[in-house]
Amino acid sequence: MARRLKAYAEMTRNERYEQTAKAEDAIGDDFYNMIYEGWTVGDFIERLDPMLERIMTEHSTYKPLTSKKELATWTADNQPYYKKKIPAVVKYFAVKYNIR
Repeated sequence: MARRLKAYAEMTRNERYEQTAKAEDAIGDDFYNMIYEGWTVGDFIERLDPMLERIMTEHSTYKPLTSKKELATWTADNQPYYKKKIPAVVKYFAVKYNIR
């Protein structure tokens, strides 16, 4: 029987920490890649993470994102300065929030 992935909002603090660690491992050294005028992948993640966490824990007017396509569009629209999809940012959040 396939194990059902918990929604991020249902996770305990320790489970959330483990998901964050998995997400960081998934992108590896890409975290430090420079994308735009001194901005690294990590900088974009740090900027977007609080907003996306509110959305995914249902503390926002937005509905939680359910697909990688929605996630890619949302990140590109909401990241500062650089309005193109950054694959490492999308991958990080997809792993962290169990988005397939």
